[in-house]
Amino acid sequence: MFENEAKKLTIDDLRKAQEDFRTEFHNEKVKVSIDRLTLLVDSYNPMRLARDLKEALINDLQGYIDFSVTSMDYRNFSLEHVTKNDSRVNLIYFEVTTVGEILLRIDFNPNSLKEYGAMNIWRKIIIFLTLQSDEIRLSRFDLAFDIFNLPSVITVKHIKGGTKSIFYYGRAFELETVYWGSRASNVQVRLYDKNKERLQRGKLNKVSLSNAPYWWRFEMQLRTKAIN
Repeated sequence: MFENEAKKLTIDDLRKAQEDFRTEFHNEKVKVSIDRLTLLVDSYNPMRLARDLKEALINDLQGYIDFSVTSMDYRNFSLEHVTKNDSRVNLIYFEVTTVGEILLRIDFNPNSLKEYGAMNIWRKIIIFLTLQSDEIRLSRFDLAFDIFNLPSVITVKHIKGGTKSIFYYGRAFELETVYWGSRASNVQVRLYDKNKERLQRGKLNKVSLSNAPYWWRFEMQLRTKAIN
């Protein structure tokens, strides 16, 4: 039902819902979650570790119709969720990096693992890596604050001197995204219209739009030393 409703929604529906927004009828709330993690796994032979992990995953997933392991080449592969119409969602990406240190890099979104019921698979992966590797460390940590029904959040400002700000606007000159800091730095902060993103991806439905005409995400991307 929601998939059909999502296809009918347009940017005009989103703007209309926001025009009709009344604070007395909508509850403000904030949800906090980890939106993305990047792990670096060190071992005596990262290539062999990746191969053994891929084989263990393939064997463990035999009989599952919702999950699949897709291999790009001998250095990288993905755990994917497979829907009934055979569309695929990348849940965890594994790659042996060859720039600088040779390590196994793992990228994933914990929210997606929960959404598609893959947390049990992830627990098995982390146990396997803990037993087979020398060290596991974080290299990227994205902390997300989902802010519902608080349109004034777009007035937030960064007061630290020398920090670069980039603003992006839609066709009707409404604010869509703000970036603070350099993409290459250890800390980058962004604020963006989550409802518009969900609309563009076909995930916004009438019920969620009615409950939260305004949904902004305030996200901090931390790398290496900044994670501590």
